Amino acid sequence: MNSDFKDLLNQFNAAGIKYFIIGGYAVIFHAEPRYTKIGVENTPSNAQAVFLALKNYGAHFQEL
Repeated sequence: MNSDFKDLLNQFNAAGIKYFIIGGYAVIFHAEPRYTKIGVENTPSNAQAVFLALKNYGAHFQEL
């Protein structure tokens, strides 16, 4: 697993974010490589946790 992706998922797990992964890593094992998508639960508290996890991961945000 790509170390950046693993670091991002570690931030999500540490923040208790509810998410799911579509394609990508499973497909690489069984077929051709594809992009991986992450979906997150659409709630205000989860959105706030995602924002903080992405910030801790190193994502750069302009003022929101």
